[in-house]
Amino acid sequence: MRRVNVVVIIAVVLIVAGLVVMGVYRVRDWANAIKCQNNLHQIGIALHSWHDATGHFPRATVSNPRLPPEKRLSWMVAIFPYTMSGYKSLLNEEKPWDDPENNPPRRQFWHHRMQEELYGDVEVFFCPARSHTTSPDSACTTDYVGITGVGADAAEFPLSDPRAGFFGYDRQISMKDIKDGTANTMAVTEVLDGGPWTAGGHPTVRGLADDGRPYLGEGGQFASLHGKINVLFADASARPFAAALSPEVFEAMATIAGGERIGE
Repeated sequence: MRRVNVVVIIAVVLIVAGLVVMGVYRVRDWANAIKCQNNLHQIGIALHSWHDATGHFPRATVSNPRLPPEKRLSWMVAIFPYTMSGYKSLLNEEKPWDDPENNPPRRQFWHHRMQEELYGDVEVFFCPARSHTTSPDSACTTDYVGITGVGADAAEFPLSDPRAGFFGYDRQISMKDIKDGTANTMAVTEVLDGGPWTAGGHPTVRGLADDGRPYLGEGGQFASLHGKINVLFADASARPFAAALSPEVFEAMATIAGGERIGE
């Protein structure tokens, strides 16, 4: 009888321990999702700070007509001084993102009158649910990309194209250009395959491509480690969406002036 009781007690302890571990993981996942959402909100504030300073939002890449978009520095580099870090970027905007002068990225700050130089990542551009390692030879990869509109080549659309989104290589938008409403227009979203945060082109901006893959969920073009995907809107609010979100609604939110009606 005693032996049976011991077995039962051990089984109960193991079950309780398993439930505790599951609970810890769920709390951690929830905390990571909230931190990720806050990162996007901070990016939104930086975008609006840029707008306040210049009268428009940044382009998909730092302007440099001598370089193709995929060689230019990214929009993340542009808003870098407006993030909570407040660091001054030391990147050379005249050089490609992967030029030895720019890669790995450098930043500096002043502390007690002593100048310090740091290399590597900027936490606001990375989801805490995924561990990042800072390579001494390259920029860390980001978990967020800017939305360029509907179409794999949407970053190249003119402002007049109804499929155009928040970011574009040559188009420059301001608040008045977001006809669909800032609360209905996506600016940045999560991905699982982001590239170096300093790199222009596909690593940091994406259009909704018609390539046979779903937009959201497992294997989707836009996905996260939270189950739900966090999205930054043009009004600087960040909200989570489930994979079950209608593709039509996701497309409607990807344009700035498509004229679509988005239901509640």
